[in-house]
Amino acid sequence: MDPKGDFSNTLQEVELTVQKDQECESRFQGYYNKATGICVGDPKVNHAFFKGDDGGPLVCKKAAAGIASFGGPDGSAPMVFTRVSSFLSWIKKTMKNS
Repeated sequence: MDPKGDFSNTLQEVELTVQKDQECESRFQGYYNKATGICVGDPKVNHAFFKGDDGGPLVCKKAAAGIASFGGPDGSAPMVFTRVSSFLSWIKKTMKNS
């Protein structure tokens, strides 16, 4: 989303750094679960996902590691991605039954 609130027609990407779980545990008290979440984005660098990016991938070494889930209301880092590996058995079962 640009400063005017318009969404881009061009696919965007950003390089993000995985943070220690404590970063998200303190920022999202009671909401962050390290078993199912990945804490991503350096607070010192203004790169993160924001409105319209929910469901986007976190790719590590050419594999889907996470799905953009939630963050703070201002779009600042760190943010939380759902940990794909935590749901792999469900994903495989669902895909097999499709």
